[in-house]
Amino acid sequence: MNNNISQLKTWYSVAKPSKWLFFISCFAMVLAYACNIISPIFAANAITAITVADYWGAAIYLVIEFIIVLLSYLFKHWNFYNYSKLVGSSYVPLNSKIVDKVMQAKTKNFKSVPKESILNMLHQDVYNIANFSDKLGIAIAKALRVVVTIITIFCINWMAGVVVLVVDILNFVLLSKLNDRRLKYIKEIKDNTDKRCQQMTQIVDSRAISRELAIRKTLKDEYMKVTDKYVKSEHGRTMNHSYVDNLYAIFYYAIILIVTLLMVYMVAHDSLNLTLYLIITPYIVSGITIASEVFTILSDMRVATISTNRVNKVLKFTDQEFEEFGEKDYCSVFGIIDFSNVCYHGGKSGNVSLNDVSFHIRPYEITLIGGDRGGGKRTIFNMLRRDIVPKSGEIFLDGVNINEYSEHAHRDNFTYITSKPYFYSGSVIKNLKMVCKKTDKIHEVCRIVGLEEYIMSTPRKYNTEANSLPAQYKYLLSFARAILTGREVIALYEFPSGLSEKEKFVLKSALTYYTERKINTIIIFSSSKDCEDIANKVIELKNGSVSGVYLKNER
Repeated sequence: MNNNISQLKTWYSVAKPSKWLFFISCFAMVLAYACNIISPIFAANAITAITVADYWGAAIYLVIEFIIVLLSYLFKHWNFYNYSKLVGSSYVPLNSKIVDKVMQAKTKNFKSVPKESILNMLHQDVYNIANFSDKLGIAIAKALRVVVTIITIFCINWMAGVVVLVVDILNFVLLSKLNDRRLKYIKEIKDNTDKRCQQMTQIVDSRAISRELAIRKTLKDEYMKVTDKYVKSEHGRTMNHSYVDNLYAIFYYAIILIVTLLMVYMVAHDSLNLTLYLIITPYIVSGITIASEVFTILSDMRVATISTNRVNKVLKFTDQEFEEFGEKDYCSVFGIIDFSNVCYHGGKSGNVSLNDVSFHIRPYEITLIGGDRGGGKRTIFNMLRRDIVPKSGEIFLDGVNINEYSEHAHRDNFTYITSKPYFYSGSVIKNLKMVCKKTDKIHEVCRIVGLEEYIMSTPRKYNTEANSLPAQYKYLLSFARAILTGREVIALYEFPSGLSEKEKFVLKSALTYYTERKINTIIIFSSSKDCEDIANKVIELKNGSVSGVYLKNER
């Protein structure tokens, strides 16, 4: 019992269904089952009335029974009408929470919960959690029906009540053992499904290298091992289901036969009259049936708990090194950036350590942060993105510590471009319209950054698949997208290689165009000397320290 209560608490902490909709679901089913309990009384009296030739009485009893049965179905229909709303009250918010967690999580979180596992969770586990809201409401109604049924049978005939109570206890014990086996197989199936999806992703992603290394057979063998385990788990679950459907069914009908024969014996020896027999018999059958259904729902609760534990792994994603966003919600900034005595210990993070780094970036200018590999460019880039925080010192944006800005303010004022930009599946125009709906503005920006000439030379023009573009044009596309976001500060990590001299000239002209018109502050992180001629300031890094700062008129 304590275990069931604990599982319910765990489920509710994640599902959080609408209390009002849950009450309606439960109330509707209570009323439906109340009608089911009452209707056999009128059916039995109708049969008794017929045996004594009271046909009008029999007709009245049958009409009343019909009305009660009709009400039962109407109450059940009410429950079905409420079903999608109740499930949706958990399903939609839970999907939203998972999406938010996945979007904010760092890569390290996906080592414990790979993306394939998350996709499987969204496919079934989230639905299991949400759907249990309805099942729990029905379970409460059925549990009340079992209690009322047993009390009713005790009131009519205590011997019959004892028999039904003993049968229900045996029922619970037997189904409990079968249920434990079922849940074991369900967990194995979910785990093996995750592993199969992960290995198939690996096979798809490593097609070229697996051919080069001649390891295709090894990868296939690993996949087939997990597939065999999956099939064995499915076989175990199927056999367990067969035990419930067949062997348990034999036990169930044998019990009903024994109890019915006992009732017939009691009627034959005048210890039970015919009317009471006709009332008790459906109660005995329904009492045993509903007890089985209630226990099946308890089984569903444990399945929902398995799903809850899986989903909780995503909801509990943490970012130990990630500082909470502040509350300052400025709509716009100039782009004045100051690093003041910033120190950082890289350790195993992959970022170079910084030693007392200080520099000033003026707004609406192009600043080049250069230096050889290992100088600390990536560390500073990641600090501006707020992926990591300094061990000491401060970073200011317009005189405010960068970590005091709200997530909304930081996102609306700062964007970045990497050497390998990501694009969503779809055309160039589709990707750009995600950040700007104005077609004329899109064409203008693409023309300024030097992308439109190439786009218009392709057969499908702006409908060209974004991910099919050559690397250098993907970079230009990402720059166009950054401009279209309307954010004041744009950080470019590594100046693109592969551009022709003409394309480089157009791109550098675009960078100058947006700074001179006081639209953007541009920061370029690159060891390349290609853009030194357009930079207003060059900040040289070496071994995590500033080795030199040069203004344009000093070079």
